[in-house]
Amino acid sequence: MSEMPRPRTLSAMVFCRIWIWPALLGRPYNRTATAFTGATGVRPDSVAPLAEMLRLNGYATAAFGKSHGTPPWELSNSGPDMTDQSIQWVQSEKSLTPDKPFFIYFAPGATHAPYHAPKEWIAKYKGKFDQGWDKLRSETLARQKALGVVPAATQLAPKPDAIKDWDGLSADEMRLFARQMEVFAAFGEYADAEIGRLIATLKDLGQLDNTLIFYVIGDNGASAEGGTNGLFNEMTYFNNVEEPITQQLAHIDDLGGPLGHNHYAAGWAVAGDTPFTWTKQVAGSYGGTRNGMVVYWPKGANER
Repeated sequence: MSEMPRPRTLSAMVFCRIWIWPALLGRPYNRTATAFTGATGVRPDSVAPLAEMLRLNGYATAAFGKSHGTPPWELSNSGPDMTDQSIQWVQSEKSLTPDKPFFIYFAPGATHAPYHAPKEWIAKYKGKFDQGWDKLRSETLARQKALGVVPAATQLAPKPDAIKDWDGLSADEMRLFARQMEVFAAFGEYADAEIGRLIATLKDLGQLDNTLIFYVIGDNGASAEGGTNGLFNEMTYFNNVEEPITQQLAHIDDLGGPLGHNHYAAGWAVAGDTPFTWTKQVAGSYGGTRNGMVVYWPKGANER
């Protein structure tokens, strides 16, 4: 992804599903599957998705990964690797119908909870977040200014009162919370590398410069649903069950692995939404409704 231009800002919704459906359908969220009778997630035939419009106009179309709008009775575990499937699909399409345009919806689970990544990827980030979420906010804002993503005079918005100062945490809290963010960072980078494999395939096929790519980093603000301490099993959040720090520390080496359904502490979400105050679910703050997005189309852009 190193050849991609720097991110710009995308306006999103404060929840995953109500943003993904409008993106797939090209319609306001109140006219998508979450707003129809019963909020079943079933799209009526009167609302055609973008992919169907393109298919009827000569495109080959495919979807891989997360739609976040699948009816419950159609859910299942997916696999094998979606990147391999995507690569095989586009190679086949370009081999059999080289002149036919194509549309791919590619949506990995990252970085929606739970956060999972191979151990060797997590190990790359050991110690990278020991400075804590307060200093990370300042470091992130400095990088944003250097990249021109925010105006040079931008200042950090106040941090929510519920988020503790990092320097006031106990040693156990610091150790647990830093590990949570190491796992999250590995999760994000691993997904980015997989997307890079797909983009590299487009380049090998001679398709990259004439492919319009929207690389959207998230579908809402960073999530504070892990609460002040984070979670080893996110299902406890949905059942209003507390997870004490001591309980989570007993599983610290399992974070990011097959035994965990983990979510980081809310302080990291606030840092992830720098320079704003709030996070996912809070419509009144840009932290809940702003995401980075890269648009790449060298040939098309140059022709216009």
